[in-house]
Amino acid sequence: MKPSERALTRYLRSRLGAYSLVAIAFLGMLISAGVAQLPAVATGRGLVTGLSSASFIGGGFSLIGALALTGCIMGAMALINSAFNLLRTSSLLFLGVFAFMEAASPIVTTRLSSGSVVALVVLGAMGLMYSVYQQPVSGTKRIFLAFTLLSAGSMGQYAFVGYWPVFLAGCAQMRCFSFRTLLAALTGLVVPWWIGWGFGWITLDSITFPSGLSVFSQLDSIDAAQLTAVLILTVIAGFVLTLTNMVKIYSYNARSRSFTGLLVTVTIATLILTMIDFANITAYLPLLNCCVAFQAALFFRINAENRGYIAVCILLGVFFLLFAWSLL
Repeated sequence: MKPSERALTRYLRSRLGAYSLVAIAFLGMLISAGVAQLPAVATGRGLVTGLSSASFIGGGFSLIGALALTGCIMGAMALINSAFNLLRTSSLLFLGVFAFMEAASPIVTTRLSSGSVVALVVLGAMGLMYSVYQQPVSGTKRIFLAFTLLSAGSMGQYAFVGYWPVFLAGCAQMRCFSFRTLLAALTGLVVPWWIGWGFGWITLDSITFPSGLSVFSQLDSIDAAQLTAVLILTVIAGFVLTLTNMVKIYSYNARSRSFTGLLVTVTIATLILTMIDFANITAYLPLLNCCVAFQAALFFRINAENRGYIAVCILLGVFFLLFAWSLL
């Protein structure tokens, strides 16, 4: 590579580069909050009537809450990578990529929505799963907690249900699957509902399968087209980066293969759920952005000496253009 290319690679790898991207993205989110004209749209609801996360909350509180949740998601991503060396690098590039992708979707970054909660809870569950690697006996409490969070979340947003089998498979990937862990997982799924039933918060009449309006039916043509473009490009980037990274992942040691394997499983599951449950896209988009950002940073680490910066810069540039479109 040329000296200028190496300098750009070092900058993207550095904390200054990551923090600069995050700062630019958050500035963009604040601009979107004042410029983008988006309605308070319904985004799906939970399996329990009365515990719905169906619509956005308006006003300044909603913006502050949305930005705070975005910051919490980024903190969770950094903590997971630091604690478990998920990407085998100390670079925080994934935070900058994630922030740029979020800025391109003001519908989930300028208003409180269930999607940010889905992302935060699933990241928490991933962290718990990583902590039980090869611990089929001592890790049962953390497995129970992970599935309790996923089950409780489904009461307010049915998107969590799709991750139940994903994390059951994750037990096998973490080499801790046994009858004890299966029992802990199933108990974790049952306990929130059992507690709700016991306290009278849940009745048979309150349990319902959501049939909310599609988010696209509540947007005008320009906003719907912009969100569709964001979704299509995110899905394409996710599939391409994930499949490309999998070729290299197979050469890792067993622990790294297991950890990145769970990330790949969650990424692919989120991509599939996004396409299947298209009407409830805002519930999956923040988590999808997390997964693609991780995959982009992993691709950059693997190909840093082979002009890996090109793919990252293209990704950042495309989402900057999508952000600019959202302001129209």
